[in-house]
Amino acid sequence: MIASSAQDNAYLINNSVPLTIYTTVGFFLGLAAIFGVLYQPRRAFRSCGRHKWRWILIEIVGTLLNAGVFVWFIWRFFIRKSVIRAGGRTRERVRYSAGGDRYGAPIPANQSRSDWAAPKQKERCSSCRDGMIPCSPCGGRGTVKDSYTSEYSTCPSCGGRGGFTCINCHGTGWRD
Repeated sequence: MIASSAQDNAYLINNSVPLTIYTTVGFFLGLAAIFGVLYQPRRAFRSCGRHKWRWILIEIVGTLLNAGVFVWFIWRFFIRKSVIRAGGRTRERVRYSAGGDRYGAPIPANQSRSDWAAPKQKERCSSCRDGMIPCSPCGGRGTVKDSYTSEYSTCPSCGGRGGFTCINCHGTGWRD
């Protein structure tokens, strides 16, 4: 009789582990869905024809009835998309520069602070003036004075532009 109850207890313990995992995961996914609904503005729900308070209630009841996995799935893959399209908030992806984040996140143990280089600063091109090299015959004016008639005409070298596109910076004014 004692061996039988020990076997029954072992059977219950082994079979309750998956149920405990499902319940725990479902509870936390339900909480994630509740906070996801709370994060969205009411006007976005109204714009897509839904009610925010109704979805909060659905998420709370689903979480308490151990259906957190299902209500999270419905919220995440069906309802949330329409709410975001109607003007809801999306999660902001944070991107940090190569030097670590601005809040002092730790540097990986296999690297020192000197290994993390700051982004290279752009430098102005030293060969030109804002991407253009001034034309020599007209001095950057785009017109030349005819020596015989003393009249001004379009510079034949630059075509009246006053200069040429810099070959070093390709007209950007910044070094590569």
